[in-house]
Amino acid sequence: MEKPLYNICKVAGSSLGRVTKESTRLKLKQAWLVRNFKNKANGMSFSEFALTMQEKEIQQSNRKAAKLAARLLKLESEKNKKIPMDTRLKILSSSPSAQSVTVTDLESNTTTTYPSPPPGGEGTK
Repeated sequence: MEKPLYNICKVAGSSLGRVTKESTRLKLKQAWLVRNFKNKANGMSFSEFALTMQEKEIQQSNRKAAKLAARLLKLESEKNKKIPMDTRLKILSSSPSAQSVTVTDLESNTTTTYPSPPPGGEGTK
């Protein structure tokens, strides 16, 4: 595909791949603030409105961070959770694609049969 002469975006309506300068981002943010100030100011000064909007963004970011931290703690606790071997074997043997694997210990001359995990995973999700 040839590089466009005027429009830097290769697909109309898509900004994929376009890098926006920080100065442009600040100008767009200011234009957004002014537009919202005109629509939602309710007697506030522009600086009060801008501070209120910043506080709302900070609160929203804090809520997102708290949700992510809670999700991370949950994932870490699940990762460290030990599943007993008999439970693992029950889970594996109840799988519709489970197949038995026989292991023979040559030193002790003992044979043990284990269910194998289904294709594509361990079966302990």
